[in-house]
Parts: sequence; C-alpha cells; structure tokens
Amino acid sequence: MLPRHEKSTLTYRIGCAAESDIQFRVYNNTGAGYFSKEWFFLNTILSLLPIGGQSFTSFNLQPLLCGKSVNTPAFLLAVLVEEGL
Repeated sequence: MLPRHEKSTLTYRIGCAAESDIQFRVYNNTGAGYFSKEWFFLNTILSLLPIGGQSFTSFNLQPLLCGKSVNTPAFLLAVLVEEGL
C-alpha cells in the first residue's frame, strides 16, 4: 500500500507470471480517481521508460492504456516509485 496522500490511498498488488515476469496492478483507490485493474508486466513498463537516467513522466506509460483511464499511468508510476524502481 502506498503512503496516504492528502486525499486518497492507493493499494496495489505485485504478482509473478509463470514465465517469472513480475507484474503490477493498482487494486484500490480510496479517492474518486478511476483506474484500470489490469496487470502490467514490469518488462513492458520498463521498455517504455527512457534509458540512462533521463527524466520521464507518467505520459511515458500512456501506450499501455490506450483508450482507458487517464489516472492509471500516474497511479502505476506511483507504485513503481514506492517500490524503488
């Protein structure tokens, strides 16, 4: 679970597929922001981020969620930051 923000708390899950690929998903939000509960593979997420310490934003994760909740990339990025990735 992420630390409580002024308005809400995100809960997330970490999983592992049969192929040993780590997965993440946002599971709950105590606030009003909608999000996708689907699983996202870490390798896919990392392939969308710049290499070599360049800065990035949640907009880098938009291709994962074409046509879906605009909150999910930012929530997913918060999960990655919380996990130290």
